[in-house]
Amino acid sequence: MPRRAHYDAATLDALIRQHERVVPRSLLLLAGLPRSTLTDLTGPRGRWQRILPGVVLTHRGTPTVAERRRAALVYAGPEARIGGMHALDLHRALRDPLPADAPVFVVIPDGVHRTSSSFCTVERSERDPGDLVRRNFPVTSIARACADATRGHTMSPDGVRELMSQVLREDHCTLRDL
Repeated sequence: MPRRAHYDAATLDALIRQHERVVPRSLLLLAGLPRSTLTDLTGPRGRWQRILPGVVLTHRGTPTVAERRRAALVYAGPEARIGGMHALDLHRALRDPLPADAPVFVVIPDGVHRTSSSFCTVERSERDPGDLVRRNFPVTSIARACADATRGHTMSPDGVRELMSQVLREDHCTLRDL
C-alpha cells in the first residue's frame, strides 16, 4: 500500500490564497507538498493545471485575465513589468476590453533570461521600465506600453493611429512622451 504524503493543508491553503491561486511550483514544494502529489494534481486527471513553466493555477477552469497576468509575472520573475495592451488596459487607457485570450506582454531586465511561452510574450530591455503599479500589477508607462503594443505586425496602421490618437486625446500621455 502506498504511503500517504503528509503536508500542512492550512499552510498550503494560505499560500494559495496569498498568491490568488497562481503559485510558483517552487513555493508549493517549499510548503511541503511532495513532488509526486504536485505531479498528480497538475496531471491530466488532476484538480490543478500548469499554466506556464514553473507556474501552477490551482483550479482546472479557464484562467481569468488577472490570473493570466499574474502567471506571466510569476513566470518572468520579480523584476518583470506588464507592457503592451495589458498595461494600457491596467492604466485604463483602452476603450474596449481586451479579449480574454490576448497574449500578455512582459518586459524584463536585459540580464534576466526568460523566453516567451504559451500566452506570455517576454521582451528584455536595457531601459528601466519604472515602478508603476496599476490595479495591483507592476506595469510599464503608458508611452512604453503604446510602443510595445504597436510594434511588430499584429496591429494595422489604422489601429496604430487609432490607439495613439486615443491615448493623446484622453491625456494619458503627451506626444513628447511617445
